[in-house]
Amino acid sequence: MQETKDFSFFNYLNTAATPIVIAEAGVNHNGCFEEAIRLIDAAYEAGAQGVKFQSFKAEKLALKETPKVPYQLKDEAHKGESHYEMLKRLEMDYCSMQKLKKHADARGLLFLSTPYDPESARELVKIGVGAIKVASADLIDYSIHQEILRSGLPLMQGLGMSRDDEVESLVNFYYKNNPHYPIVLLQCTSNYPANPLNANLNFIPCLQEKYPQAMIGFSDHTNGSETACLALAKGTRVFEKHFTRDRSQSGPDHKASCDPQQLKEYIDALKRSDEILGDGEKKIAEEEKKMRRISRKGAYLCVDIKFGEVISEDKLQFTRPALDFPMSEVYYLLGHKASHDLNAGHLLRKDDFLEESC
Repeated sequence: MQETKDFSFFNYLNTAATPIVIAEAGVNHNGCFEEAIRLIDAAYEAGAQGVKFQSFKAEKLALKETPKVPYQLKDEAHKGESHYEMLKRLEMDYCSMQKLKKHADARGLLFLSTPYDPESARELVKIGVGAIKVASADLIDYSIHQEILRSGLPLMQGLGMSRDDEVESLVNFYYKNNPHYPIVLLQCTSNYPANPLNANLNFIPCLQEKYPQAMIGFSDHTNGSETACLALAKGTRVFEKHFTRDRSQSGPDHKASCDPQQLKEYIDALKRSDEILGDGEKKIAEEEKKMRRISRKGAYLCVDIKFGEVISEDKLQFTRPALDFPMSEVYYLLGHKASHDLNAGHLLRKDDFLEESC
């Protein structure tokens, strides 16, 4: 049975007081290390709990004749380049990743990167990441998953472009080796930006039911925060959001990413939504207490009552205010004897009834 190296990352996600937002810097550094550092700082200042990049080697990820996907063709500044040339321009080497992790650690941010080949996965394990996020496209790349399984690190898996049976096969691959393997499944729609109508957030409870040991999150490619807030209401606690320092920059992902101010607003919206959703326990809100004392009814006598006389419903009027003695607290005592003389207009309390008659 495969043993996991460290559950701390997974436990942190499960026990965090607020929703976890991982700022997906991706390749929005444009291949520039200094810009990647600035992205980490921007993620920290916006209030994100983590930052994520991408680890790949162009020659292992794409053939030189591989075409760009439609959203990448919108980058006018690099209109003539191939998919391979784009990837080559955006590579970040091992030493740079080490330094980026060190900088993220100093900021108190979770550091993640998505490997697109087994070697990149091994490099991420070597630099000490707390988990490995696998891209939706590589859900079925078991050469990468085998490396993750060997590492024992928690898996975060995007579910874009996948069928239900493919997800099930992957989860079983991990659970077959360790029934308690820490897995985060991220509901996702693989387009940049994605149409909110394709978010299929009602699939989230299905994932929770089918994989109760896994944690369910949302890799959000939509614009704005509305879809994420709805995902939160469906039970997700981990969110991934693409961001850049400047949406006007040239590059494949900038225009589909939020800027630092939008990222801050996104995080704030999730925190506010989390507060609105509450803790699931029914209790009296502080702002309700005064209303409760006045608008709830109390049990008032409409006639005088003598000691030992039976207090019956026909001698009462149920009316506002209840103050601290709502009718529900004394109603079940009706039919029992008075503990002392009582005047009409008196608000009944429990001590107005003889204990022996009760």
